[in-house]
Formats: sequence, structure tokens, C-alpha cells
Amino acid sequence: ESTGLIYRKRIAICQNVVPEILRKVSILKVPNVQLEEESWLSLQERNMAIRSHCLTWTQYASMKEESVFRESVENPN
Repeated sequence: ESTGLIYRKRIAICQNVVPEILRKVSILKVPNVQLEEESWLSLQERNMAIRSHCLTWTQYASMKEESVFRESVENPN
């Protein structure tokens, strides 16, 4: 609170929706897919940054996403 930032880190666990035919490949045969998300919310600057990445299958591929949400000039609410 002293910095004016609200930091959150969470892990989402989603059911694996890879089609059964593809799950014959052993690396795709997992019950759940995990995603880690970090966010920084600045109430003072009225913006939020989010960074997320997949925790499942990291030895084979990586997926990262970064987003910044800011107040709109057309709609400050």
C-alpha cells in the first residue's frame, strides 16, 4: 500500500481441452493446464499491467502475454 501499487500473483488451473485423439501423444495427456498471472494495479495512475505465461508443457514450448490497460481519453470511467 505504501507504493500505491496492488500486486497479485495467481495460478489458474483449467481443464485440458485438447481433443482425445491428440492425447495419444503422451505430452498432451495431462488432466489440467496451468497458467500463472501477475498483475500490478496503480489506482493513482489509473492503469493496470498484466503478465501471464503457461506453466504446462514449458519444456516443449512457451507462451507469454503482456497487457497494459489505461484510462480511455474518450471514456475516463
